[in-house]
Amino acid sequence: MNAISPATAKTVPAAAATGVRTLSAATTPVEDVHAALKRDGAVVLTDLVPGEVIDQVDADLSAYLDRTPFCEGNFFGWKTRRHASVLAKSRASHALCANPFILDVVKGMLLPWCDSIQLSGTQTIQIHPGEPEQLLHADEELWPIERGRMEYQMNVVWALSEFTAENGATRIVPGSHKDPEIERLPDESRIVQAEMPRGSAAVWLGSTVHGGGANRSTAPRTGLSMAYCLGWLRQAENQYLANPPEIAKTYSRELQELIGYNVHNPNLGCFEGQDPRVLLEMDGRPDILTFKDYMPEWAAELLAEFCAIRDGKKAA
Repeated sequence: MNAISPATAKTVPAAAATGVRTLSAATTPVEDVHAALKRDGAVVLTDLVPGEVIDQVDADLSAYLDRTPFCEGNFFGWKTRRHASVLAKSRASHALCANPFILDVVKGMLLPWCDSIQLSGTQTIQIHPGEPEQLLHADEELWPIERGRMEYQMNVVWALSEFTAENGATRIVPGSHKDPEIERLPDESRIVQAEMPRGSAAVWLGSTVHGGGANRSTAPRTGLSMAYCLGWLRQAENQYLANPPEIAKTYSRELQELIGYNVHNPNLGCFEGQDPRVLLEMDGRPDILTFKDYMPEWAAELLAEFCAIRDGKKAA
């Protein structure tokens, strides 16, 4: 969330927190993760990647964090460091972004509302000691959408350090994705913290109310946020500036499509009327190309039916 939209800030009646389940990606069917997300709005996943992958990502991104200034603002925090363009800064982070289990989880929740998902934003977040808890919010507030109609986004926060209640583990309101309004000040009994070991990932829906926790420890807490959204939505981070063609062409095809070098039907995201992948596959930058149709199946069938009727009339 980059801006706070108007919403009620009243306190809701007390309700016991249901908690956020911790599930192993090695032994849990993806359908069970979907069930937990639909019930609670969030889940913690373990056993996703080898420890050495996290070590390398941490090392890559720490080099940038060390020279990143603290944020300025009450939402992003005055004692928090953040930087973006993660894929271009850490080749090792690609294994997190395109993790097969994570993508299965995300696609299962978002593909009912789109033809393909995309990476909305990447952000390394390091909360330092003395930072208070963040305003509770829902990530879907990025867009002026109708709450409750569908899921627009999912966020995955990888723990590059251990997440504890003491060092600022993310505060989550389980079940809040079902609330008709976003409550900024729910009863404390509804709030839980997504404590998790290093290398785990907290996953929540764009409609789930959450916020960074207060760091009351003596060391920073570091997480890596990778948010995914519907393929037809404007991304939170401008992926084409963060990953221009000369850099993106070195990525895997799966990652290229995730950041937006593809077409979402019908005809969304074209370059000179074609799939923007042409910029990754051709030498130079073409200024003229042949426009092509990119249609969902229903539209292609409708178009074919129309053409048959039209051409039949011409033949008659």
